[in-house]
Order: sequence, then C-alpha cells, then structure tokens
Amino acid sequence: MATELNLRKSCFFLMIMVLVAAVGMTACVTAKSSQNYEMGLTALKQKQYERAHQLALAAYAETPGDPGVMSLLGWTYFKNGQTDQALPLFQSAYERNSQEINAIQGLAWTEYTMGRGAESKSWFEKQWAWADKLRSDKAFKQFKPEDQRFILSVASDVQYGLGLLAKAAGDQKGASAYFQKALETPNDFTGHQPIRAAIADAYYYSGQYKEAAKEYRSILAEGEDDALQLRLGWSYQLSGDYVQAEKAFRQGKDRARDSRPFLYGLVFATYAQDKKNEAKSALTDLIAIDPYSADTADISALIEKTPGWMSLGRNFALSYFKWADYGQTLRTLGWYLPTAEQDCPSRLLGAWSNLYYGYVQAALDQFEALASGGRCRADEMLLNQGDALIYLGRLDEAEKAFAKANKSNSRNGAALAGLGSVAYYREDYPEAIKRYQDCLSLLPAREQTFSWPSVALYNLGWSYIRTGRYQEALTTFEKLKGYHPKPIYASVFSGLGWSYLHLNRTEEAKRAFDEALALNPYDYSAQSGMATVSFAGRGQ
Repeated sequence: MATELNLRKSCFFLMIMVLVAAVGMTACVTAKSSQNYEMGLTALKQKQYERAHQLALAAYAETPGDPGVMSLLGWTYFKNGQTDQALPLFQSAYERNSQEINAIQGLAWTEYTMGRGAESKSWFEKQWAWADKLRSDKAFKQFKPEDQRFILSVASDVQYGLGLLAKAAGDQKGASAYFQKALETPNDFTGHQPIRAAIADAYYYSGQYKEAAKEYRSILAEGEDDALQLRLGWSYQLSGDYVQAEKAFRQGKDRARDSRPFLYGLVFATYAQDKKNEAKSALTDLIAIDPYSADTADISALIEKTPGWMSLGRNFALSYFKWADYGQTLRTLGWYLPTAEQDCPSRLLGAWSNLYYGYVQAALDQFEALASGGRCRADEMLLNQGDALIYLGRLDEAEKAFAKANKSNSRNGAALAGLGSVAYYREDYPEAIKRYQDCLSLLPAREQTFSWPSVALYNLGWSYIRTGRYQEALTTFEKLKGYHPKPIYASVFSGLGWSYLHLNRTEEAKRAFDEALALNPYDYSAQSGMATVSFAGRGQ
C-alpha cells in the first residue's frame, strides 16, 4: 500500500477549496497538458474560478481522458455554480479510476448540493473507506507528513459531510457526534472553525441554547462573524439571558454591514427587560431602514399590546411610501388611521398612494375632504388637489388650484412647479420653462424619491429639448441625475441620452440609453433613443 501511495502521491496530493470543503486535486497529467493543469489548479486554490475554468478547459482539450483533469474541470464547474456540468465529469473520472479520490469527493459534495442525501452519503462512505484503509496501514507512519495530513483531512471532511447530512435530516444528536469526530483529525480543507460552528448550530437547533452560546462565544473569540454573532444573541435570548442577548445584538449592530437582523433582535431583548423606550427606538430605526423586515407577526403583537406603540403605524406607512410600495402604505394606514384622526400627513400619504396607484378620483376626493375638514394646511391641500386634477386632465381647474396656493405663499416652490406642469401638459413649453425657472431656487438640495422637484427638473429638461435648447436640456438632466443618491430612475438617463443625441454626442447618448435600459428594459423613450442611435450609426 505504501508503494502504491508513493507512486501516485507526486501528482495526487494537491488541495483546493470547494463549496464546504477543499479537496485534493489529483491527476497524473501528460507533459503536454501539465502546464494548463498546474496553472488551473493554482488559480482554483487562489479562488480565481473563471481563470481556473478556462485553464481546465484547455487541459481537458489536450488530455480529455485523464481522470485528474476531468476532476479539475469538474471542480471549476462546481465552484462556478454549475453542478449539472460538474456531475458527469466526476462520474466519468470515477469510472476511469475508482480510486480517484477527487472525483469521489466531488460526487459526494455535488450530490449533497443537489439535495440527494442518500447518494451523497454513499460517496462519503467511499471516501471514508479510502482514508480509513490508508491511515490503518502499518506503513502509515512512514508516509510523508503532508501525505499523512491529507489522508487525515479527508477523514475529517467525511465526518463533516455526514454530520451535515444528519443535520439536514433533523438528527441533531447524530450530527453533533459526526462533527465531534471530524474535530479529532486535522482538516486542511475547511479548517475546524466551520465544524465547530456546525456543532454550535446543532445545539442551537435542538434547543440547547446555553451550550450553543458557549460554543458561539468560543468561536467568536477568534474572529468576527456576523451570522454567528446573531445566533449568539438569539441563544441568549431564547435561554432567558436578556442582558447578554442585548449586549450581543448591540455588538452585531455596531459592526455588521447589515444591521437589520440585529436591530430586530434588539427590539425583543430590550422589551423583555421592560426597556420599552429602547425597544421602540430600535424598532423605529429598523422600520426606517427596511419596513419589510419589521413587518412580522411578532412585531405586530408587540405593537398591539404596548400603549403608545400604535403611532409606529405612521413610521411604517412613510417608509413603505418611500419605497414606492403604495399597496403596503394603504394596508398599513388601514389599521393605523382609525387611531389617529388628526394625523394629516399620514392621511395625505393615503391620498397620494391612491393617486400613484391609479385611483385618481379617490385621491381627489380625499384631498378635497382633507381641505374642507380643516385638519390640514389649506395651501398644501390646494397643491394636492392640483396634482390630482392634472392626473385627471382637468388642467384649467388644476391651474386655479396652483395659482391660489401661490397667492397664499409666493415662496411655495411646489405651487410654481405645479403651474409649470400645467403649461407643460398644454405643450406651452416657453411658459413651462419660465414657470419652472421661477422655482429652481426653491428646490431642495437632494431628494429620495421622484416627487415634485424631480418632476419639475424632468419636465424642464424636456421643455428645453422641445424648444431646441439642447445644452440647457443636458445641464438640467445632469442636475436631475445628481439629485438622487442612487441611479434608480430610467427616465433620468433617457433624458440625458436624448440631450446628448441632439448635441451629436452619440457615444455618450448610447451609454446613457444603456443605463436607462439596465434600470428598466421596457423604458420606451430609451428604446426609441437606442434605435435612433443605431440607425444613425448605420448611416455613417
């Protein structure tokens, strides 16, 4: 056996990382393909998966029948998420050489990834038979240290895989036993930390929260890990140690890239200590970041039973509105508004949501009711009525509403913008330009959504285009582009594209239309602009 191992080990014991375990990549390749093979193996070890794949393809083209090359190519497919391409390569490599450990490992982890537990277990058992036979050999101690370590790593890898299969089957006790056995030998593929984390998870999911917390603490003492930090917090929370739970959630919130799950846990950890103001503050922050992550049955139960918390309905509605989810805004207002009769801003959110949802007459009725009820500012209601009337095409009435609002407050930028919109929809572009220019100094410096300031700039840009003032149009759309923190509105880039196109800057126009279509492939203006660019290009 020692002789057999020594004959093969020069091209046998090379290791790479895989999905949950690294493997020894073996291949007695020919001189012709060895360079591509070696370079591909090195790239794979360095996690340069696309480069590794191209080199493996080249090696395979030169020696397509070599089991080691097949295994290398299989792993590159596997690491690029193409398990359906990896599987037949591992199968072919195994058929050609039933001792090709890399193919056996590949089959075990590929079947595991594809959810075929019985097949995966069979391949893990073949791995175990291979490793156990070698390490039980009387000559094992004479093997080179790196060879010994590789065999022991394979043994650990098998126990880890079998533990994951047991865990997936709901056998947490069996999973823990496998994981503990995996820690008995070195593992140069994953290292021991993921195995230790799996042990902690087994405790956690079997309800042994104190034991889980102990394991998570031990692992986290060696380095930060957001997922483990979160489970540490919940281990404390579910074991009733709310003070330590709060501490763990706060630590995670302060350093994690995504603070949402930690804020969620913090709500319950502080609430359990009767620190309701802190719990409400954490929930308020969570709603502002992402209302969906806070909109759960458990959170709803806290809101319903806690005096003063129904006011959080306003926070939910505003956050959903900012996400342009008008259906969720209306649903939230449905349970919140009956508790807040005098909350004019929230009632306005409902009217605007109806307007954006396409229920224009319902929105207009709401604006008029709010205006007559005296619960909201009169000039603000006039603006809202004017916008709804524009949607209905009743431009004369809209103009009267905006003019009346402007008369009551000449510094009301929204009223001036509304008058500009009336002129724009009448196709009186010089008048629209005049009206919009009057309100430019009143626009806010930045806005999150495409509300009236964005509409004013957008319509002004198109008014310039339609009056042949293309450079001014470009300047206006560039200002609009910088108006929003993130590029989320295709229409902004469509306007830029047409401005560039009219200025004969076709390459810049094409890039702008490309950006618009990346945001919205169905943007008609960008589609039309791109077609115009293509036609112009053919004519040159």
